[in-house]
This record gives sequence, structure tokens and C-alpha cells, in this order.
Amino acid sequence: MQIEDGFTQTEFAKAYRVGMFAKVKVVSNTWTSFNVHGVMRSGDITVLTVSRGRGWSRNFRNPAVALAILRKMGVKRVEMEMDKWDPTMTSLSMRMRPDVTARRQREKRNLAAAYFPEKQETGPVTRHDELMKYLNRKMREPDGPS
Repeated sequence: MQIEDGFTQTEFAKAYRVGMFAKVKVVSNTWTSFNVHGVMRSGDITVLTVSRGRGWSRNFRNPAVALAILRKMGVKRVEMEMDKWDPTMTSLSMRMRPDVTARRQREKRNLAAAYFPEKQETGPVTRHDELMKYLNRKMREPDGPS
């Protein structure tokens, strides 16, 4: 199977309506995001792309948003692949205001410090710090990421 260039949302909807796809799939391409693939009858795969700057595949952090867009296009049957998706990573990669993130992380660390004073961490607390810490821990796991 070869991945074609990709279709914008309008092109993808037209291709689906005329029956170009054997099936439509929502695929987890990273730990935190999903892409929409259209498997053509020839076996080639095309990707739903953003409308500006052709060639950039459209990433969805929430698969429900991808399903809602597909439903709006008229797609009634979808196959999902979630083998690479990690819900923990998704919650860490959510967009959030930096001050809210820092406050929540500080509260979490203060609570942990009350129970485990010997493991108290210092330094700036940001969502990026937490994400990097989690990524490093995940990469050290014996089975590694899938």
C-alpha cells in the first residue's frame, strides 16, 4: 500500500460520495493524535489534509472530533486503530493556560511532598517539564513504546 498525497475535507467528502474508498480509518499516528485515512479500492491510502498548505495531514487530538467530521461528510462506517494511542500522554499534551498548568502541578507536587518529603522536587513546574519527565520514563520502559 502506498500513501497518496492526501485530500482536503471537501475533496475527501466528494471522493467518499462517489465510492472511491473501500473503507475509512481513524488511525493513531502518535501517542497523542489521530489521522483519517481513506483506503482506496486499489489498495492505496490517502490522508485527510488541512485545507491550507497541501500535504500537511490533519491531526486530531480527540478521535471524537474526527468521527464528527466524518459523520458530517456522510461516512457511516469507520475502522479505528488505536495501538499507538496513550491516554496518559493525551492528557499531558492538552492545550492549557500556562498559569493554570503551573498551579495544578505545584499543588500536586506540594501534596506529594507532604507524604514523601525525601523526594521533594524543585525548579520550575510547567506542562512541558511534566511531559518530558513522562516521555523519559516511557522510553526507559523495558517493552518500549509501540
